[in-house]
Amino acid sequence: MSSRPMRGFTWRAKQRHRPGLEAMASAGGKHGFESLKEVSGWFHHDAVGLCLVSRYPIRDTSVMDRSTLGHPGKYTFCVAEDEEDSTWLPLSVERGIPAGTSAVTALQVESPHQIMNEWTHDPKEILDTYAAAIRSNMLTYSIWEGNYAFVIPKQHREIFAAAGWTKQNIREYTFEAARVKRGEWRTVGKAAVAGRKDEEKVYRALRSPDDLLIIAAGGPAGGFGAILPPWYGKKSLAVTVPISA
Repeated sequence: MSSRPMRGFTWRAKQRHRPGLEAMASAGGKHGFESLKEVSGWFHHDAVGLCLVSRYPIRDTSVMDRSTLGHPGKYTFCVAEDEEDSTWLPLSVERGIPAGTSAVTALQVESPHQIMNEWTHDPKEILDTYAAAIRSNMLTYSIWEGNYAFVIPKQHREIFAAAGWTKQNIREYTFEAARVKRGEWRTVGKAAVAGRKDEEKVYRALRSPDDLLIIAAGGPAGGFGAILPPWYGKKSLAVTVPISA
């Protein structure tokens, strides 16, 4: 993607009318945003052709956005499944879409949390790393259960395949491993809320193993993966729909 504006702009210091950069998305649209208003307006309709994970519905951010912090995927970011180089069923097929049908899964999430484990061929140890990232999110951000997603690269997928682990095995192991006790909030500076209820109460990240979405994606080398934590727990669950050409 280039950084050349689609058309020439000039601007004065302190003006809110700024030249923008060319943007290219899977829809094939290219736009030079001429102002802050233009960036957050209807050009979004052509910004994303196929998105797997949508952080917010389309809206005018200059009017409605009052969040404290943001990240590059705050409006939307895309993850394309590596269906051709994976033995797993595509996420869409698992979620009821006929095989061979183009589909999109939309899910409100936080920013991706990257993990790395290149020092084992034990699938349980690989998943312990993913589960640790979930537990960290539960303690430092949101303890509520919902649709978490794993983005699993080829190097990790090969370890699971060699051990005979299916997606369901991954879900079931993570369901048991991704849990915290309320009292653990004390370890992350939240003692003030830890003692308000039973500190031995166990909170799970997932309501059931099927809450975990598993996505085959990423480059062919490197033990890097990611977790995508849910935004607002079970109040914002994933939706999968077919799309037409």
